[in-house]
Formats: sequence, C-alpha cells, structure tokens
Amino acid sequence: MKKTLFICIAVIIGFTTYAQDSTNTDFIARPNTNTYIWSIAPQFTAEHAMRIDLEKRLKNGSSVILAPRFYVKSGDSDEGTNDGKMLGLGGEVFHKIRITDLSNPIRGYITYGMLYNYYDVIQVDVEWVWDETLGVSTMIGSDKEKHTGVHKFGPDLAIGLEMEPIERFIIDMYAGVGARYSFVAYGDKEFINTHSSIFDIGYTGIVPLIVLKVGVVF
Repeated sequence: MKKTLFICIAVIIGFTTYAQDSTNTDFIARPNTNTYIWSIAPQFTAEHAMRIDLEKRLKNGSSVILAPRFYVKSGDSDEGTNDGKMLGLGGEVFHKIRITDLSNPIRGYITYGMLYNYYDVIQVDVEWVWDETLGVSTMIGSDKEKHTGVHKFGPDLAIGLEMEPIERFIIDMYAGVGARYSFVAYGDKEFINTHSSIFDIGYTGIVPLIVLKVGVVF
C-alpha cells in the first residue's frame, strides 16, 4: 500500500512539473472565469458510499471544497453479518491551493482538510422468550434490532493534479495521507475493537489517500 501511494505521488509530481514547463503551442491559454465545479468520486462505492464534491473557486485561484457523503449497506454484504446493516452520513471540507495557473489545461495543487463521518450500525439478534399456550410452555425466537453509533474524524493532506482535456470537463486525482480516530457513541462499546483494516468504519490510525474524481465546471 505504501509503495502504491509513493508511486501515485511521484506520477502527480511528474505531471505537475510537466505542466509548468510545457511550451505546447497547440494549447491556447484561456482565462478561466467559471466559479463552481461539481464532481463525483466513483471509487467510494467500495465503501458503500456516494461522495459528491462541491467546489467554489476563490479570486486568488484557490478553492474551497465541501464533499458530503452518504452511506448505505445491507446486512448480507461480503463483510458478513458482524457489521450488520449500516446507514451513515458525513463529509469533508478542503482548501485547495493551486500551484499552476487556471489558464493551463493541467494544474497541480496542494489540498488539506478535515473529515467527519457518522454511522448507525443496525444488528439483528434473536431473543428467545418463553410462551405459554394452553398450558404448554415453548420457546419462541423474536428478532430485535440493536443500534450502534460510530463517529469518525481526522485531517487529510494531499497533492493532486487537475486536468481539463475538454473545456469545462475536469479530471481530478490526488494522493496523500490522513489520520482517523473512531469511537462508539452509543450501543455496543466493543463493536470497533476488531476494526483493524483501513476500510473498516471503526478504524483508528493512518490511512493512505488515493482519489480520482470527474466533474463539470460552470
């Protein structure tokens, strides 16, 4: 994982350097006066999430980005029944600082921000109770939902490349590192004790960041 992260960072740095030094006369520099970018990050479906990035460009060439996320996972996923069903929401707030001018079709940048996510995990347990019918006692099982609330937050830092191969169509990718801290707010306090993978909702520790987005400028 670390090796992949370093390779991606090296590729982004290489492209950024090329963009700064390129003298390609086929590209005619154009002033970019569009203010907003709406984009999606398709790979977040692997986390049972949808992420939408809303970016506003500032007058100094930097941007502020709000990236809400929505989580839905059914209990019969490949992760097994331990995690149960899950609903959640959250988001990230970023500041993007461009290191190349908006008039270039390939623009390097540095970004930093903060993430917060909330998950409501719903586990179904069978409770056995005694039922007496016509003087005969029998045990009957009934399903009972148990809710566990998990909060996760932490900072992110990354370098990226913003490409505009066609005017107003953006391909954006970045790589970096983040830190996460998770805790249980209510429910099963032991729920996140086994969450050692960076893909687990209750993971606490360092995470690599590799994100690809596509979007539209308007």
